[in-house]
Amino acid sequence: MRKNFWINKEGQNTLKGSHTNPANPVRLPDYLIADFLVNHPYSRQDFLDLKDTMLPEEQYRLEEILQKYHNLFADRKYDQEIEDGFQKHLNTARVNGGSPISPAKTKKKTLRVNR
Repeated sequence: MRKNFWINKEGQNTLKGSHTNPANPVRLPDYLIADFLVNHPYSRQDFLDLKDTMLPEEQYRLEEILQKYHNLFADRKYDQEIEDGFQKHLNTARVNGGSPISPAKTKKKTLRVNR
């Protein structure tokens, strides 16, 4: 069984904490939570599973993070993936089938000069 991404070795929930309650200090800064959600896709479901079990003040903080940092649950394309896609596009040139137009079907146009 896979362990929840947000639970540390001591069994503590690292998402816990509130900015409004000094008795419940924040364990991870907001930007770090956002970074983990973007860069570790398996952390996203664990985040959603834990969020509903937390205190209302903690849930509010996590909702603020989701509002502040847009597209946290979207898969991110890295620079190398973007470059690879571009190169692939360049290397898949279309080749048209069929035969070229035969010279017999083309008409030569001559230039006439009126005097």
